[in-house]
Amino acid sequence: MTNPLGSTALTIEARAKRNPYYAKIVNAQYGYSEAAALRDKAQAKRRSTLFPQVSWPEAPADSSADLDEYLTAFTAAWDEQQNRTRDAEALDTVIGACERTMQSVIGDPDCLLQALAGDFDELMDHLRETVSRLNGATTPTEAIDADTATVWRELPELRAPTTPSGTHSNWSCLTPQP
Repeated sequence: MTNPLGSTALTIEARAKRNPYYAKIVNAQYGYSEAAALRDKAQAKRRSTLFPQVSWPEAPADSSADLDEYLTAFTAAWDEQQNRTRDAEALDTVIGACERTMQSVIGDPDCLLQALAGDFDELMDHLRETVSRLNGATTPTEAIDADTATVWRELPELRAPTTPSGTHSNWSCLTPQP
């Protein structure tokens, strides 16, 4: 299933690490956290399935070798290799299904925007409350004169998540990709 926003599971996770608002949205979506946990578990199992590599018996080098013993050891190694390959392919199927689920949870921009609207409303409420405590001051000098400099110093903290220099400002996740 192709995601209309062009995001892969890895892109989603990378954005969520950089942007706590996005992480909150993604983790709140039904199925995402469970799919991510199952995918991580399947990836770990897949790695342990493939490594260490199967130990193959050395081919006999002289005529006194027990060929039946060699064939038994070779068959056991062959079977182990086949079982590991089969298990890895089955785990790849689980991993793929999990990643499709992870991608699908952000496929609805309206849902993402609705979640962001809640965060934005919360930020605006906090901003209104902080500005009301400035007693009309609109510059640092006015804040000092109004004895509200401490309140003035709260403003950059409110701005940080939304400014281009802030680490949480990349909302490109909401822009459809070509």
